[in-house]
Amino acid sequence: MAQDSPLVGFLKWAGGIVGAVVSGVLIWHFTQKPVPPPPPAPIVVAGRVISADRLLPSVAVTLTAGSYSGQQTTDSEGRYGFSVPDVDANTMANLKIEAGGYTPNPYNVVEPLGQLSASDGDRLLEAAATPAPPATNPAGGAGPNAGKPPAAATFMPPQDKPHVPLPAYVRRQDLAKLTPR
Repeated sequence: MAQDSPLVGFLKWAGGIVGAVVSGVLIWHFTQKPVPPPPPAPIVVAGRVISADRLLPSVAVTLTAGSYSGQQTTDSEGRYGFSVPDVDANTMANLKIEAGGYTPNPYNVVEPLGQLSASDGDRLLEAAATPAPPATNPAGGAGPNAGKPPAAATFMPPQDKPHVPLPAYVRRQDLAKLTPR
């Protein structure tokens, strides 16, 4: 049998190494499990509740998005904040703010969650008109209205106050996480 030349021996040796490396790479490639994509970042819906020149603390704020819901009370600066996990930004959401003595009561916003998240900021409520104290006309009282029923209550508009600038809005850090209903 003829003996191989040194060049042929070298090529066989190099081919063996290349074949081993390629085989190893192919085995590694086909046995690796795909890395799942990271979960989507939660959507944050936050803002503050104000009335003219006043921050409104202790106001009930409820957010409902799809099958998730959460409630939070505004802090001393009127701020609220929600973290919404695993919900598509196109899901319709309802932000409801209930503040006694303010209109609209309740304050409702229904829009896609992503749009609601983008409108991070102030939610303005107006002070409701308060009824005037009832006139009292006791039956035995003196004067021209003695013995007559009191006049119907008239509504007084809210009192104008000097404008006081509100502090700059800073998002609340302790976000309430929405949970399945």
